[in-house]
Amino acid sequence: MRMEREEKTFSPGERLGLRDVWEMLFRYRKQILAATVLSALLLGFHAAFLTPVLYRSGFTAFVVNSGTPAELSRLSDADLAASRELAAAYAQVIQGQRVLSAAAAELEGEYTYIDLEDAVIAEADAAAPMLHVTVTMRSGTLAYQTARALETVTPRLAEELVPGSSMTVVSEAGYARRVPVGYGKRIAAGALLGFILPVLALSALTLLDRRVKDRETLERRTGVPVLGTVPTIAREEEKEPPARETPPTEAGSETELAPPEEPEPPAEESSPEGEPAEEAEREAAAAETPNHGGALLAENLFQRLEEGPGMCIAVTGAEDGADGVPTALTLAREGRERGKRTLLADLDLRDPTLSGEL
Repeated sequence: MRMEREEKTFSPGERLGLRDVWEMLFRYRKQILAATVLSALLLGFHAAFLTPVLYRSGFTAFVVNSGTPAELSRLSDADLAASRELAAAYAQVIQGQRVLSAAAAELEGEYTYIDLEDAVIAEADAAAPMLHVTVTMRSGTLAYQTARALETVTPRLAEELVPGSSMTVVSEAGYARRVPVGYGKRIAAGALLGFILPVLALSALTLLDRRVKDRETLERRTGVPVLGTVPTIAREEEKEPPARETPPTEAGSETELAPPEEPEPPAEESSPEGEPAEEAEREAAAAETPNHGGALLAENLFQRLEEGPGMCIAVTGAEDGADGVPTALTLAREGRERGKRTLLADLDLRDPTLSGEL
């Protein structure tokens, strides 16, 4: 049976599927949780101890294009629209140098309009000809005094700018109140930021990781079917012998226990060929012990290939020392035993080790 090679192309910009994202989140769940909590605590600490305390005061005024506020009900729709536009123009005028300089002159102390331009905000109401002026400062007393000064200066200057118009204060400035910091919103924003940034960083690292991790990835990159994988089997020499327990000595005893006597090595018995019996037994055990991973792969491979023309079989691993040479030797011997002409080649040009195994 001849296996046709599938035409597959490898694109450097692979996409992360939903399954990959869930696996990544589960694998790094502790790191992501730690980053989320730490970011929330940092923003909460900043809001509680490093954010300056601010105070706010302000007033509200009616702006009428012509007439007085008492005649507001008699105005036409055109006059109301003109009054709203006039309120928007006044909002810009209040934050200008002329009004702020006049308000600074009313304050006790040496203040200029530069000290007030970042603290004063004037906004026009979109539904009615109303103007809202707020003053935000670190000093509650200064914020209240500035709002009162603007409340006195602004109506007078408005009448000078537009003859016939009027601005009447309907809500006077009160004592300044502390501006809420919003601890909950900042902590929530910190937690969200601490979750999103690690996820984005881990996603980028996963996309940049070019290592082969599973069978599907190898098939997608090479475009050839993978017939089997070799399981990881612990070698006998890598297993550590169990530690010998030393019997405890009795407290107060003057005698010490003698170390256990090591058994004398048995005399070397020569095999009929003249080799030591121990080496002969080791070689016989090695001959009887099969390479489980390679034998399983060879059985699966030759069952699927059956009779057919020659083909090339590549044995590779994700990293160095992945038992590629023993597996290749097992496949070559299996093919030879099945009567196939076998050519074994080592394609590792940097560190070839096949010749040492033959």
